[in-house]
Amino acid sequence: MPNNSWDAAINDLFPADDNTEDFAESVPKGAAFDVVAKVEIGRNLMQFADADLLYVSVANVSKSSILVTEKLPRTIKPEDKKRNDTLRVDIKPGWVADVGDVLQVTASYKAEAGIHTDFSSAQSGLFVVVDA
Repeated sequence: MPNNSWDAAINDLFPADDNTEDFAESVPKGAAFDVVAKVEIGRNLMQFADADLLYVSVANVSKSSILVTEKLPRTIKPEDKKRNDTLRVDIKPGWVADVGDVLQVTASYKAEAGIHTDFSSAQSGLFVVVDA
């Protein structure tokens, strides 16, 4: 939740089964899955907002390495109300990790409104790689 109406925030961030909003506590090795981010832009900032960007990285916590990075840029239209969106980033198949590795999503969110820019960041809960 944003601190005030001039803020943007990631309210929730989690891995999800492919093409769903169902939290994934495990993902099959190398398989596609989604990252879901529930974001909010406060009313005052939203009056001038014209773009936003969600940057996502999936880390292998077990091996201290980054598996995947993705960006989701959007053009948005200013409105005189707060904005809540559910953004989905598709993690494509083919990433490499071992069964039993622990993964975590980290994301930053940037809302642009003319000369005003606001950033937010969040981390997901941990999830595990399982046999495909």
